[in-house]
Amino acid sequence: MVLEEGTVAPLFTAFIETGEKINLKDYIGRNNIVLYFYPKDDSFGCKREACEFRDEFDDFKVLDATVFGISVDSVKSHAEFKKRRNLPFHLISDEREVIWSLYKVKARSLQYLNQRVTYIIDTDGIIRYVYSSQIHFRQHPIEAKGALLKLREVETRKNVLKIVSRNYFL
Repeated sequence: MVLEEGTVAPLFTAFIETGEKINLKDYIGRNNIVLYFYPKDDSFGCKREACEFRDEFDDFKVLDATVFGISVDSVKSHAEFKKRRNLPFHLISDEREVIWSLYKVKARSLQYLNQRVTYIIDTDGIIRYVYSSQIHFRQHPIEAKGALLKLREVETRKNVLKIVSRNYFL
């Protein structure tokens, strides 16, 4: 079972395809985060999923979201996959399946096929949406954008309420 909506997103430090280390906490508070777990670089479904995220990348930027793909493949494999598919976002390597475990996503040591899960994490570091589907790989970016649009609506309503309440008490 994956982490539930409303849960604080577990923080982690990991290597991306460039060989650089990133820390999730450095991204919390800046943008919403799309963290999508996928089984394997260049497999049929994963290639299609990554390319869908690539093709929708401008929409994610407009929605103030940072996209990360994560699998158990190596940094080298990620670098080749990113270059071959012209991916505009970082790929996180989790060869020891530490992050997969933190997010309760099943990885290769737990079953034959790695699970495919997308998390939407808001700027406060809270998981606001979870989509899990092994076979509907092209749906992951669509679900992520829908969740980000809903988050934007909620934030807009909060801001309007702040303005109204502030003006009401003047």
